Amino acid sequence: MRRNVHTVFAALTAGAVASGMEPLREVVSEEFEVLRNLLTARYVDISELPPAESDPRMAHWDWPEEIWQSEIDFDKQVLIAAKQLLALARCALVEHAETTGDTAVMIRLGAVSEELGELTQAEEWYTKAAELGDPEAIDPLVALLKQWDRADEAEECLRRATDAGNTAAMISLAMLLKERDSIFEADMWIRNAAELGDSSAPNLLMMLHHGKNALRTSSWYLENSEAGDPRPMRFRGDELRDQGAVAAAEEWYRKAIDAGDAIAMFNLALLHFGQGKVDSAEDWCRKSAEAGYPAAITGLGNLLCGQGRGAEARGWYHAAVALGCLTAEKQLAHLE
Repeated sequence: MRRNVHTVFAALTAGAVASGMEPLREVVSEEFEVLRNLLTARYVDISELPPAESDPRMAHWDWPEEIWQSEIDFDKQVLIAAKQLLALARCALVEHAETTGDTAVMIRLGAVSEELGELTQAEEWYTKAAELGDPEAIDPLVALLKQWDRADEAEECLRRATDAGNTAAMISLAMLLKERDSIFEADMWIRNAAELGDSSAPNLLMMLHHGKNALRTSSWYLENSEAGDPRPMRFRGDELRDQGAVAAAEEWYRKAIDAGDAIAMFNLALLHFGQGKVDSAEDWCRKSAEAGYPAAITGLGNLLCGQGRGAEARGWYHAAVALGCLTAEKQLAHLE
């Protein structure tokens, strides 16, 4: 089973890291060899895997495809050897983590504890690493908290990480907010990640507003629009805009606006701005901003600033900064 494969892989990676650590270096190395030899003799040759790995973050080798992607069910002796190696490796890793404060080892310990079914200990190690400022501890900690239906704590953890500029945490927070249908704030955090250079942000922003499948049929738009949902109306407007059908796009945006969609207001503002209709663009951007859409609040500040209306722009930037918008924070710094 894939679970068994994961157990063996976790044992090998933890063992490789612990094999280079005193005081259990020799005994861990011996157990590592036992497991490696069993696998080589019975399943696939992994004799070339290095017996020790100095960097805990790099203990991920090119796993032989015939095992890693299979549904193989390892025999009892292999699984016993894997669990013995995991237990010994953990002892060595604990000693090292407590002595050196190495957060990468703490994260590895979290993964080992999870594999051994000791989830409370896993949470403790991930939390320690996160509190010491290691951004790579955030995702496994959040996943564990969500597994226990502790979504509020997961959100708090992510928000603390975003304060430190962790773009991965911004993306994870956005996805959590999306699950709660808090689209405005999710949108803002993805845009913040983009501002800090996260290359995945543009695609994620499209997925946030359009779903995984952006290619939908005309009947889909029609059926969902008739149900009163403004989002498919806006999606259709976006699609037509991208095709250059500006008039048709505006028609769909207005349908979404009539149904109360603030994002459609902002998209219509952008459409009009691109056509040189600056007054209309400002009106729609202002309406969207007044409805609370963070991108529109920042966008209105940008529009006003571009017209030399810095004093008014400053007020909108402050409002966006209060919501956590990094772009507005930078623009405000330029004004002040």
